[in-house]
Amino acid sequence: MIKAYGKYTHKIRAVGWAAYVEDDLIVQDRDFDEGRKGFIYVAGNLGNVQKGLDVLLDTFARTPELNLYIYCNVEEEVRQLFRKELSLPNIRYIYHYRFSRLRRHLRAILKRVNFTITAPIDSGIGTAFLGSVGVGLIPVGFVDMPTSPASSHLADSWQIESLVRNVREASRMPVEWCRQASALSMQNYRDNWSPQVFEKRFSEFMGECISEC
Repeated sequence: MIKAYGKYTHKIRAVGWAAYVEDDLIVQDRDFDEGRKGFIYVAGNLGNVQKGLDVLLDTFARTPELNLYIYCNVEEEVRQLFRKELSLPNIRYIYHYRFSRLRRHLRAILKRVNFTITAPIDSGIGTAFLGSVGVGLIPVGFVDMPTSPASSHLADSWQIESLVRNVREASRMPVEWCRQASALSMQNYRDNWSPQVFEKRFSEFMGECISEC
């Protein structure tokens, strides 16, 4: 993105952004074997279509052997248009698990989910998605983020055919690969998306601005 500014590239600074991690959602005893069939979609409460929930619903309607857990507020237009998909047994709406008395159910689901999935059209990486990476979930789907094949399994587009292929391939990854990719995902979060890293980068940026003034 910075290179696109050509001769003005030297004027652009990348400080990134950050997401907080909820420590009680870091699972120590994840079942990485069963978890290969589990995918969770986390997002803010606005912009379901912009953030790709519609194409993910179509994707998992075509992959009944895999489970999608939806942890966000599904907007009315999506609930109406995708009523059939949302009623499928492999697609589960779990946003109510955010309430403190139900958190244990969310933690139980995270023990049998390996992957966090997203497919935004043009909105970049969501902070909720980054938070899910921080708890050790492996990025899949279509998103532009610094990562490696050792810690993610990303699609080449947000077209449904590509996403179907992507989730099926991810579900067939070896258990040991999933275990290592989970650890690397947490490290990727600590290196690139933690509040501490953001604070350091932003402070350096502000220091440069002050010195140039």
